[in-house]
Amino acid sequence: MDIPPNTNPYPQWNYPHPNYENTSLQMATTLDTQQQTSDSLIAKILQHTQNLPAAAIPTQTQPLNTAATTAPTYANIASNLNRPPSPTEQYWTTVQNQKRPTQPTQTTQTTPSIWSDAEDRKQLAQTDQTSKDRRRWEGCDNLERQVIWFQLSIPVTANTDAVPTITEREKIIDTVIASLSLPFPIDRASIKTRRSMLTMRSTQHLLTYAAICSHPPDTSTNSPHLTDQLYLLEETLHSLLSNPALLHSPDPAALINYCKFGFPNVNDYDENLCFIVDGLDPNLALGHKPHLDDVRSQREIAIDIFRAFQKTYSTHFPKSPLPPSLTAIRDNDRLAISRLLSVKRFHPKESPKALIAVAMSANNAHTADLKLAITTLCVTNKQQLSIGGQIININLLPPPTTPPEQTSSHPWHRTTRT
Repeated sequence: MDIPPNTNPYPQWNYPHPNYENTSLQMATTLDTQQQTSDSLIAKILQHTQNLPAAAIPTQTQPLNTAATTAPTYANIASNLNRPPSPTEQYWTTVQNQKRPTQPTQTTQTTPSIWSDAEDRKQLAQTDQTSKDRRRWEGCDNLERQVIWFQLSIPVTANTDAVPTITEREKIIDTVIASLSLPFPIDRASIKTRRSMLTMRSTQHLLTYAAICSHPPDTSTNSPHLTDQLYLLEETLHSLLSNPALLHSPDPAALINYCKFGFPNVNDYDENLCFIVDGLDPNLALGHKPHLDDVRSQREIAIDIFRAFQKTYSTHFPKSPLPPSLTAIRDNDRLAISRLLSVKRFHPKESPKALIAVAMSANNAHTADLKLAITTLCVTNKQQLSIGGQIININLLPPPTTPPEQTSSHPWHRTTRT
């Protein structure tokens, strides 16, 4: 049977991607990545609810609407969620608090980095030769390999003389690695710390992201053996950090006793809000208790969205395949997808209800291609994605507004709605 030609314009990859402002979503949370099928997390939830959405209709090619469209507001998106707001839902607001401002250093950059890398390198240069040799052996800051990121926040009280140094943070990560008790060596691949502190319950916290991975032998770093080690490392690390008592030190003054551990939404140390999910209730998909949101569940939903995107794109643009950077990502490669995107419960003040946002890595080389492809398919051509075993149809929309005070150096932080 002949397939009628698609009259829609195909995306041109030499065009600049849309100029949507990225809203940073730096947050401490908790990880997953299990392959999603027709009995996925979302499908199981919906089996026990009433008024199930109609079965997904196969994607049909629609004529391109050349008329200017107006992005819906947060309130309009929230109006599609038929439920009252919960009194414990969380808003996101920007805060700009710093306990002790860092003195400016000699640099050729016009905008100072939001990370304390320069100060950390100076401190590490003063450590002993054994410590330097270990960092060299670990391949410190070599992020071309696959790594697992986790985060730790350290409270810095008003009577503290100094914030924890990079060497003190290295010791905390060493304790985490030793507690994993894995049968292969683990590298501290990278340690990133934000200059600006996070204020939670009137206490400032130092926010650090750590990347760890199995030490690669002389074989290829993409070998199946190393991938299996990375999956084992990921699951063991999640189990360990989910039970803080396992990391408790008998020394009451030990710094690790005051650390709070978690995981970023995307498996990276920096991420941006890129799209709003229209048609998926966060209370239905993630539960009614925002403080118990599980990063593994969030990443599972994101993986399902990515698979639906790949399938819908190939159907809608049969003659214009995705760029090689995206076609190379297999739909069962949980690690590769979680390094690229995830979802997050998101409650802007302009919305009466919480929403679900799609966050993407701020450092992944494939982020720009993915954002352009999703924009072309879901925003320009208004194509829906079918997720949850093709039970739910969702729309991916660009963020309607960006707060005027938002800048790239001041992340979104969580405050509790009263």
